[in-house]
Amino acid sequence: MKYFRVFSVLFFFVLFIASCGEDKKVQQIPDNEETSTDSDAEELTDNYEHANDNETQETDDTVSETDEDINDEEPLETVEFDIPDPAVENHEAVIVTKDEFAQIFSEMAAFHTMTGISTKVITIETICAGTLCNDEDPKKDTAKAVKDHIRFIPGLKYLILGGDIEVVPSRKVHDKYSNVMAGTFEDDFQSDFYYADFSDWDSNGNGIYAEDADILDYSAEIAVGRIPVSTVEEALVYFEKLIKHNTDYNTSHVKSSLLIANVATNFSGIDINAGYYFETEGRTRDIIPFDFFKRKLYTKTFPSPANDAEPLNNDVMKQALEGGVNVVVHNGHGYPTLLSCEQANNDNNFTSEMAYALKNTTFPIFLSCACQAGQFEAPFEYTYEYNGETKTRVFTDDAAGEKLVNAPEGGSVFYLGNAITGLGLAGGSQFIDEMLRDMFTKPFSVMGQSYLFAHNALKKNDTFAPPIPAVPAVPVVDEDSWKWTKKGVVALGSPLVTFWRDPFPAINAVIGVTSEKVMNGYSFTLSIPDELAGFDLRIYSNGKFYTLSAVMPGTETLNIEGEDSNILFALLKPDHQPFFQKTGL
Repeated sequence: MKYFRVFSVLFFFVLFIASCGEDKKVQQIPDNEETSTDSDAEELTDNYEHANDNETQETDDTVSETDEDINDEEPLETVEFDIPDPAVENHEAVIVTKDEFAQIFSEMAAFHTMTGISTKVITIETICAGTLCNDEDPKKDTAKAVKDHIRFIPGLKYLILGGDIEVVPSRKVHDKYSNVMAGTFEDDFQSDFYYADFSDWDSNGNGIYAEDADILDYSAEIAVGRIPVSTVEEALVYFEKLIKHNTDYNTSHVKSSLLIANVATNFSGIDINAGYYFETEGRTRDIIPFDFFKRKLYTKTFPSPANDAEPLNNDVMKQALEGGVNVVVHNGHGYPTLLSCEQANNDNNFTSEMAYALKNTTFPIFLSCACQAGQFEAPFEYTYEYNGETKTRVFTDDAAGEKLVNAPEGGSVFYLGNAITGLGLAGGSQFIDEMLRDMFTKPFSVMGQSYLFAHNALKKNDTFAPPIPAVPAVPVVDEDSWKWTKKGVVALGSPLVTFWRDPFPAINAVIGVTSEKVMNGYSFTLSIPDELAGFDLRIYSNGKFYTLSAVMPGTETLNIEGEDSNILFALLKPDHQPFFQKTGL
């Protein structure tokens, strides 16, 4: 019997890959202790936002700066200059979207620029105007045009795909993974990693991407995240969640984590729990710092992976998410319509509808190696080979990961998961561990940094032995599973989402604003409360940025030309979350 159980555990390691159904002065600029307080401003072209505020970031020679003192009697000053070619201007982040989404994503770009990361918007229409995109020809399609455009932007670190796949295309690729015991997985799937890896995914020029004959280096030059919205209304909901997360994070939830583990498989009546991976020395449990509370929800099996784990079910999972948690790690099964699932046990199937209905005010970072819950192509027909048999499934609704990110009253602000069958501890679990390893090295960071780290730190081989006596280590990662994982992982949400590792306080203040219509625009009177004395104030309106350094209590006057209906404010102070306020005229 002992030998039988050992064999069963070993068998699980390879079967674990199967899907459920089938079987801030701050924002806080990481690595830069200071943020420039010079009065930098730019006149935007085509209604796109651009600004370079980091002292460590290169600036174009055409930028002129001013460092004027501003008092109560004089309006805030701005220096304007013409933008050179937007394609070659230095920006750390770029948002690619369509014209219909340009306004809302322009506000998001301004938000990120004002809080520390220079960001601009580029529309697909602008990109394709110069390349004549032809989506009937994969060698000249929109995805290729976008990649060719963004990869020549100097200093680019982060790409935000502003919309679901019908807004911003992805790259369909084909891949195959075989394991002598688990069988063969073969799939055609969408891969956003195409944009992160600047190597030529069609080096033989036949219009078929990521073939074995193509030369890919599988390195991530930039971090890519997709905000999977299909309407401007959805984009606004996500933007509001992003603002709250990055500027008004509940510090009481910072030191909290949630580990969720399903039964990965059942072999001859023995349930094998994915929690064994979490609990293995040097893996997930040990990477999360000791000062973080680790709540564990594991499907109970014998022997149990951890004595301190609570039984997993939908009610307790919902309660844990709505109660407030910083980071969630899920190891187990999933499905396009299931965020997590348990074979033959619907009580542990947390559906996409459940994810969309969540009501929580703290939006966690959700990291999962579940199968297909990050599938962002819908409707789609999923056809694949499994052990020599062709199977087809049709999905018409957004996947569970999308539902989680787009949830209007809660959910998550960032979801990392799989667009295809996840390989679990044959790659997916290790990828998440690398992300966690980076996330916990700094007091705060942006998720794009950890995405880059994980892609470039993931090893091409790994062995695993659970914390069970007499069970030896077995190979679980090889080069094929490494490639599959890198192409199949998708980040849903902005890569500029902040991960708060330490409890930086929020800035609790309100800037009083009154406005008066004048000949060429508006005159604003700003009421600065006493508690904001010494803060740096950044303002954006009508395509222009303004900076007021070390504000004094009282009133300031700001004259802005144009007819913009909104004015945006950001307040920056060391060791604080940034403050953001949007005021209508």
